[in-house]
Amino acid sequence: MKSDLETGMVNLYYLAPEYRGQNLSYYLDQYAVNFLKSLGCKKARLNVSPTNSRAIAFYQKNDWKDLGPNPNHPEVHMMEKNFVGGAV
Repeated sequence: MKSDLETGMVNLYYLAPEYRGQNLSYYLDQYAVNFLKSLGCKKARLNVSPTNSRAIAFYQKNDWKDLGPNPNHPEVHMMEKNFVGGAV
């Protein structure tokens, strides 16, 4: 994948087990989006295991789109969230 200065990469979203199920992941996502937007990014990407159904459901609920297998790491799927024109 060529370098894209308008795309921010999210390395990892992780909530400790005792904090799951409290809607805190929504705030984690919003924090990451706002941070990347402040840097001038227009979209974000992250990787997720296709077996992590809970994470995929969360991402899809929060406007992330599944782009399919990552060309560099086909064992994971790439997700993308577009900030332009969205209600972020």
